Amino acid sequence: MQWIGRLDTEIELIYIEDGGEAMAMVALDTNSDGQTFNIPGYQVTTAQKYLEEIKNRAHSNSNIATMDSDWLFKIGGLFMPVAGEVLEMLYLKREKLLLDGSKFEQHFGRLPKTSYTSGIDQTLAWVKSYYKMKKLKESGN
Repeated sequence: MQWIGRLDTEIELIYIEDGGEAMAMVALDTNSDGQTFNIPGYQVTTAQKYLEEIKNRAHSNSNIATMDSDWLFKIGGLFMPVAGEVLEMLYLKREKLLLDGSKFEQHFGRLPKTSYTSGIDQTLAWVKSYYKMKKLKESGN
């Protein structure tokens, strides 16, 4: 498993369905016009803990590796511009950046929050189902 940035930086991640639900709640609420809301993740964790949980839930023995070298992205940027752009955004994976969802919670009464374990399990189930269907389609069944 490959992670870009530091493994020990405190982070929060949002399950995509929670993000979609929050966006829909704001979009459908006329009292939200012109307002800005932050939607935090389920809870504070680190990349190391999150990736270990993925390994756990997937019953994987993959190693966790990290790319966190400025010079690597600078050199890579000479050949692939997107690698240079990663360097510009790397601070987001090196510094603690946590969102405050209190305004959203006050306005809507609750924040959509799926636990990391549940989100990982749902994602793994989707991946298994997707690749099973893809394999069936490729075999002509």
